[in-house]
Amino acid sequence: MTHWQISRYLVLTGMTLLFLIHGFGIIHLPLLDRLERAFYDFKVRQTTLDVSDPRLVIVDIDDKSLAALGSWPWPRDRMANLVDTLFEHYRIGVLGVDLVFSEIDSASGLAQLESLAKGPLSQDPLYLAELNRLRPTLDRDRIFAQSLRERPVTLGFRFRKSSFSGLADTGVLPAPIITLRELGYDDVHSVKAFGYNANISTIQDAATGAGFIDNPVLDLDGVVRRFPLLQLYNGALYQSLPLGIIRTILGDPSWSVGVRPGEGHGNRKANLEWIALGPHKIFVDSQGAILVPYRGKQGSFPRFSAVDILERLPDKKILDAAVVLIGSSSEEQMGRHLLTPLAERVSSVEIAANIISGLMDGNLKNIPSFTPWPEVILMGLLGTFLTLAFPWMVWIWRLIAVILLSLLLIVINIYLWQYWDLQLPWTTMTVLMLVLLLGDLTFEQFGVTRKRNLLVARYGRHLPLQVLDTVIRADHTLLSEGEQREMTVIMSAVPNFGQIAKKIHPHDLANWMQTFLNPLTEVIQQHRGTLDHYHRESLVAFWGAPVADPRHGRNAMTAVVEMVSRLNKLEDELQIRGWPRIRCHFAIQTGVMTCHVVGSDFRKELTVLGEPAQQVQWLASLAPYYDVPIIVGEQTRLLDADRVFRELDRILPEGGETAITIYEPVGLRQDVSTEMLSRIETFHKVIKQFRQKEWDLAEEGLKNLVKMDPGDRLYEIYLSRIRRFRKTPPPTHWNGVCRPPVG
Repeated sequence: MTHWQISRYLVLTGMTLLFLIHGFGIIHLPLLDRLERAFYDFKVRQTTLDVSDPRLVIVDIDDKSLAALGSWPWPRDRMANLVDTLFEHYRIGVLGVDLVFSEIDSASGLAQLESLAKGPLSQDPLYLAELNRLRPTLDRDRIFAQSLRERPVTLGFRFRKSSFSGLADTGVLPAPIITLRELGYDDVHSVKAFGYNANISTIQDAATGAGFIDNPVLDLDGVVRRFPLLQLYNGALYQSLPLGIIRTILGDPSWSVGVRPGEGHGNRKANLEWIALGPHKIFVDSQGAILVPYRGKQGSFPRFSAVDILERLPDKKILDAAVVLIGSSSEEQMGRHLLTPLAERVSSVEIAANIISGLMDGNLKNIPSFTPWPEVILMGLLGTFLTLAFPWMVWIWRLIAVILLSLLLIVINIYLWQYWDLQLPWTTMTVLMLVLLLGDLTFEQFGVTRKRNLLVARYGRHLPLQVLDTVIRADHTLLSEGEQREMTVIMSAVPNFGQIAKKIHPHDLANWMQTFLNPLTEVIQQHRGTLDHYHRESLVAFWGAPVADPRHGRNAMTAVVEMVSRLNKLEDELQIRGWPRIRCHFAIQTGVMTCHVVGSDFRKELTVLGEPAQQVQWLASLAPYYDVPIIVGEQTRLLDADRVFRELDRILPEGGETAITIYEPVGLRQDVSTEMLSRIETFHKVIKQFRQKEWDLAEEGLKNLVKMDPGDRLYEIYLSRIRRFRKTPPPTHWNGVCRPPVG
């Protein structure tokens, strides 16, 4: 087999593998996800019956009701009147409330009257007697609770999906449907909540139950395609509002949760599979969610304004024994509308009605539990077949083969959707075939024998010549798909650059920037680094790609130290020219990243992508806070054993879930004095005491360090934290992670 044939097969096989990795969920190709969502929406629109369901009725606190009765929140006695009217006049069967009553209704003035009774009028018998007489009519929460008591009413509450919102939990949660201990597992693959906004106890205790109404599984485009029936919070599973209403409709039958053990021997984390209510089994996906079974566009359920219900205008027959949902479609008063595959402005109560209707009918589309294996196996077979067949076919037959296979796949997909209620992907396989076709045609047209000097023409400003020589000698290609490997990335930043720029003429500003960017870039080239890009006064560079460098961490560290030295030598030149002094800060981080060639047909750039590349920008912005020239990540420190580092802090990256430890390089081990080593050791001991909440010992140690080095800002940072924690102690489970301000 010729070099040409081997290269051709390898390229097409690589494309297939990339799609297989996407299919397994190891990486996500955003375009494929968008196309798959669009095809899903197409199936929903084309197969929805668009038939009204009279079993469910929506009572809408709409703009009409708010205009007639006042803005939200309404007095609770009005809500009580609404509930009484529904049950006593219209004789509804079950009531669900897609609202949360998390605050006490204090508008009646009862709290102020109670305060007077405990204060200046505590000895006035006439006042106390009158207050006792009026109290039942003024306690609106109790009036509302009384209207709910001994009636089939399910309330709503909201979970918070982030632990960084800063909001306190409000209200009380209902009882969970099951705990992890009862399931016999330590954890389950489910949506996890971090807080809640629930109803006050007076109201919650009076209701039959409650379910969450938030949807933490919205797709990236904001469209509601799935809704979780369960969420995990504090070691227990809680039901959604639709599931709670279904349980009430069925008379609270016996229930169970189906799980299967996670992969691996002794795995204590289970996968949710189904929820059984009596003989009825509801299959859920890996997050405990279902696909929303939309009946049609807006208007699939009878809807009445709340004000009309209070005035008893609708026909009683329409609501008799019906399942009624109270919610709101008023965006101005009650919050934003949601997007669905069928409409752009849908209220959450209507989505809940669709779910309840689908659960009542058993009309749910299921994502098979064996997903993604069918898709991955079929993609592998298609990719292998086309990779082997394309070289033996003329281009027109390749095109016809791809079109026919795509049509066959779409027919099978819609058939399984319509008659077997199975949701399987389609677009990824079709795009794979198109990519293989285009890749094969392109490969055939241009070949793989391009002159390697194109690398110098395109990427010479990114890579030092010796690295380019290595790429050329090894016959490497800078592929846009990239390659994951451990690398080290650095970033420089000049604080207060905006203020400096205002004080210098634009021409002088450009020369000033060039004065320090030139030596920094030269150092990068000398130490076999790759220049990523410039951004105004900052630059980003990385080590370890596109050619592997086993010493990437040490080379990057050495380069940054030399950069600081080179900048210090520019002081005299800057002073002679009358330019501002350069205070440049650096950050270094090591981790698994991907080196990519990105851009357009007109211009391409070599860049590095990954979490460390994001973290290094944040760390560079923190350097002025700690008043250090260089901040180094934990992994980089481990790669440079010849250097002494001082630990700065343990912090949580922006948007991250795992804390990282950051350091300041002090110097090469043989160059650091015994006194400095002792001071660093003392400070590390102080940090350990600080994280163990031994405030007095840590404070004493810090004050001793301040005496030895009064100009070190780091000591004052920890002293300030100790003062703050004495006033407001950290949580009992605090692990020493702190949150410095950004920038």
